[in-house]
Amino acid sequence: MARLLQAEGEEVAQLVMLDTPLPMRPGLSKQDKLLIRFTEMREQGPAFAANWIKNKLGYEMSRRQRANAAAPEAEGAAFHDLAIEAAFREALPKVELAEWKGPVAMFRPPLDHRFKVSGGRWVTTGREYLYEDNGWSEWMPQLRVIEVPGDHDSMVLEPNVRRLASVLRDILREADEAVAARAEAAE
Repeated sequence: MARLLQAEGEEVAQLVMLDTPLPMRPGLSKQDKLLIRFTEMREQGPAFAANWIKNKLGYEMSRRQRANAAAPEAEGAAFHDLAIEAAFREALPKVELAEWKGPVAMFRPPLDHRFKVSGGRWVTTGREYLYEDNGWSEWMPQLRVIEVPGDHDSMVLEPNVRRLASVLRDILREADEAVAARAEAAE
């Protein structure tokens, strides 16, 4: 959106992202998947096997329910949600990243250091490699990461959103002041 605005001649004084990950993230290596399994086995002990079977069955039931909901004859919101998600996932590999040179503020919740894996890296509870900047620093040299309370979903809900809104207000005020100063200097 910011690029479209710039293409139309608008100034984008501040880009703000809400816990936005890179469109395509690297998958877990086989070695790291094994390290995660060993960690779970150590934590859960003998209950690991029963939990693993329960989770596998739950996943399979969920997968079948999604497939049934996505069937052409399915009606309602579930079908539309799945169609939107499918279109989103199909578009991801086509996204072309380019450097954004302007200021960027990315709000994100506290980091989820669930599993320590190879190379001293961490993996989240959701089984994704953990990046403090969500992987954006390479593409956004002026990226500023701001940690706010909550998780990916609740950071924009009460009471957590109060902190986010307070910091965002200050960031936008600074951006407005910078634009005004540039305009004044140009005159």
